[in-house]
Amino acid sequence: MLGFMLGDRLRATQQMAPELRNHQPWPRSVPEVRKLVRQAERLAARLRIKLFDTSWRFKRCVFRRGVLRNESFSLVDESIFALHSLNLAHNQLNEACNKLWTTAEFVHATRPRARRLGGLLVPAFSSMYSLGTLIPALYYATISAMLAVMTSMGCIFFRDEISEARRKERELCCVRAESGWYVMKRTAYASSVLRVGTGDWHQMVVNFYGFFVREGYQVPHISLEEMAKFRKERDDAHYRVLSETTVTKTTDLSLYFERLLFATQFVGAAISHVGGIQRDRKGYTERFDQLVAAYENLFREYADEFSFGDLLSQLPGVAGQQKLDQH
Repeated sequence: MLGFMLGDRLRATQQMAPELRNHQPWPRSVPEVRKLVRQAERLAARLRIKLFDTSWRFKRCVFRRGVLRNESFSLVDESIFALHSLNLAHNQLNEACNKLWTTAEFVHATRPRARRLGGLLVPAFSSMYSLGTLIPALYYATISAMLAVMTSMGCIFFRDEISEARRKERELCCVRAESGWYVMKRTAYASSVLRVGTGDWHQMVVNFYGFFVREGYQVPHISLEEMAKFRKERDDAHYRVLSETTVTKTTDLSLYFERLLFATQFVGAAISHVGGIQRDRKGYTERFDQLVAAYENLFREYADEFSFGDLLSQLPGVAGQQKLDQH
């Protein structure tokens, strides 16, 4: 196991500073990652390794006879890691799309016209008080997309399900470095190699992604300041409302439309990024396009309720804006 995972953190950092940089994710560009993935695909095909589900193969490579391995993986192991990283990224994006769709479908189903026509299952409720469900879902969709981008670049988050240590001690990452793949405790990797903060799981994803952006990796850009604001909105709608005597933190439905576009734009960029490494085989790209095309109708249903202002210019395509302006 690597020294900085076991010894005194300061001492390890001082002794291994030049080596620590070699443990950063590698390579940094999409074409280089794509090349490695294609090499892994050819090796798997030559060895007739069926990789419909790489999860169990990944775990079998990392755990041998119940013991966690940290380094010195074989070429076949590393090929499985590379292919697993893409399978995982595709699944994470698929889930991000599912979260976007769920919110849009709900907001459309509970639109004002449906309420007036008696189309709601329980008319006593109102979508105006649904931010406690909608904002967290959009936030998690964005986090899922961030995770997918990093996973596709060779930074896999996973958990040691065998160890009986505390949960935080079992949170690991499997990273492709220039010298090969390594398995490291996630908090130690964050502080000693990436030099970023830790925090809870969601904040760690954001901090890791901030490293990729800051260090010039070929990944979609996102404002970390805006993500911090998004996180506060999620906390207000999901948790802080429980400490209030009113539900005012969940009544501004216009915030939903703002965050829907923010999350959608980043998920779309993440889909393009991962697709540039390996094409989508789950069909989520086509479903995402269909969902985005439907936003025009969704916004039109609420055009009499809200003044969307600059949000209309962010709608995909120009047809949507023109039709909304004519409504």
